Amino acid sequence: MVVRIAGLNSTKTMPSTARRLLLCSLALNLAFVVGATIVATSTSSSLDGGAFVRVERLATVLAPADASSLRTWAEVNRTAIQDAQMTYQAAQQKVREALRQEPFNITVLWAAMANARVARQKLDQIMEAVIVSAVAQMSLAGRLALASQNAHHGYPNTH
Repeated sequence: MVVRIAGLNSTKTMPSTARRLLLCSLALNLAFVVGATIVATSTSSSLDGGAFVRVERLATVLAPADASSLRTWAEVNRTAIQDAQMTYQAAQQKVREALRQEPFNITVLWAAMANARVARQKLDQIMEAVIVSAVAQMSLAGRLALASQNAHHGYPNTH
């Protein structure tokens, strides 16, 4: 590896030990950034009450009958939603534990992140099934209202 130092016309070769330390440091920093990003973005929905809060947020833009359909489907699937949400939260905790582990083990972090991703996908699939089931019974106005919502926050879509 060649390092150019500002103001010098010569180049110096970095020793292999320093190169390895630099690469390890960069890899570790990347792992921390990825892990922190996952934790920060994934906990936002669980901090606000999770899936049922999202259902209520969506229901607020719907006509009463359409909102009732959405709430009914969520209630029918309450156990599956809660189980998936608890599994996801436990997987998030494993990511946090992997980040705190000393000595740090990147393999453990990758495995924890993969498990969290699978758990999140399972929760998303259950919520999608709830919404699709409710949408099948909704009015055109209800479907149009949902279409104008931001998928991640339940707020009107500005795009």
